[in-house]
Amino acid sequence: MKYSLLFLRLTFVVAIGILVGLTLLAFRQFHSLMSESDRVDHTYQVLLKLEEVVSLVKDAETSQRGFLVTHDPKFLAPFHASYPRVERAYESLDTLTSDSPVQNAHIDTLWGQIEHRYETLNRGILYDTSRVSNGKGSMLSALNLGKLIMDSLRNKAALIRSEELELLRYQNLSKTDTARLTPYYLLALAAIALILLSASFLVINQELRRRLEAKKELEQKVEVLNRSNAELEQFAYVASHDLQEPLRKIRAFGNKLVLRHRTGLDDEGRELLDKIESAAARMQKLIDDLLGFSRLVRPLDDQVPTDLNQVLTEVISDLSESIQNSKADLRVACLPTLNGYPTQMRQLFQNLLGNALKFSRTDLRPRIRVEYALLSGNEVPPDSSGRRINTTCHRISVIDNGIGFEPQYVEKIFVIFQRLHGRSEFTGTGIGLAICKRVVTNHGGFIEAQGKPGEGATFNVYLPVRSPEQPA
Repeated sequence: MKYSLLFLRLTFVVAIGILVGLTLLAFRQFHSLMSESDRVDHTYQVLLKLEEVVSLVKDAETSQRGFLVTHDPKFLAPFHASYPRVERAYESLDTLTSDSPVQNAHIDTLWGQIEHRYETLNRGILYDTSRVSNGKGSMLSALNLGKLIMDSLRNKAALIRSEELELLRYQNLSKTDTARLTPYYLLALAAIALILLSASFLVINQELRRRLEAKKELEQKVEVLNRSNAELEQFAYVASHDLQEPLRKIRAFGNKLVLRHRTGLDDEGRELLDKIESAAARMQKLIDDLLGFSRLVRPLDDQVPTDLNQVLTEVISDLSESIQNSKADLRVACLPTLNGYPTQMRQLFQNLLGNALKFSRTDLRPRIRVEYALLSGNEVPPDSSGRRINTTCHRISVIDNGIGFEPQYVEKIFVIFQRLHGRSEFTGTGIGLAICKRVVTNHGGFIEAQGKPGEGATFNVYLPVRSPEQPA
């Protein structure tokens, strides 16, 4: 099965999106687990601080009782040291319960009871019988009041503890559920990732196998094409030597026959000799053109900076006799210098201008224009196959007012040996425009033709810009 590049890219993007989504879900699950653990730890910290507060108050109470029993001031040292510690523990507890208004209110009430308890403890110390006379009843009253306050304080602490323990129970349940689901998330992520990787591997492996097979097939075709090119080169060699030699002899013997025996032949014989000479000349021209086309199949030289103005000047010089005889009006724009094959560019202009002169109207003076324009990528039209170059191009146009052609033959005229007119009307071998197309293809561009019968023809050559040099 053949997969397009768009399908492969879309598959890759979808797989990445699924993996990213699963990764986010796994991260969210881990984050939830960590949050549940933090809440459990927070609750444990509240319980520990609460126990610390109650324990410090108990320590203060024990210190007071030791003093009351022994009347030894050293027992009051823990009592005096406990209050700052209770105060710091309360502040921590108040901060820890700031996210719960109910617990925070309980903590505030608890703190009021703690302060009240410390007041009663201080009062008990002041009513010590060793210092204050007739203070036994007052001290007993203070102890009773302290017991009531301490009981209330313990009840409040128990209430706070029970609410925190209830909260801790729910938190532990939630944490347990989250911890139980986390491995399943990881397992699902690993399974889906494995499935996606396996599917991607199968798709890519299948595509690679297909491309390897296509590459192998392409290599075989290239090998066949190389053999064909080699055979074509061999044919060109045979045509340039073995075929032309007998043809030259035919023309030489025909010329001798004309020179020595023309007067002894009747009209029919002389006509036959003229036909032999004409056919041999056409055959020589056909072989020469075919040789020229075969040399264009595979350029052997490197491209060099080519001044098209110089090339066109030489072509016009070669066609000067035809231009003068037809009294053609020829006007040429300034052309660029580009990297190319000078000999091939000369063949291009030779055939385009030669055709413009050859296919002119008998009732109208030939008018030929060679125009130039530099087009950006979006201004370049697609070629005959619909492919776009999408790069800056030189456009060289050869425009004439000749006989033109029917639009339906726009592709046929570039096919080798294809002729729209008989030999009796116009001379030629039908290779000229095929050579033009091959030259433009060798330069990475394309050629298009436009025409109407009796209104002339336009040939547009598009060549990609590969050099910064432009016409002045």
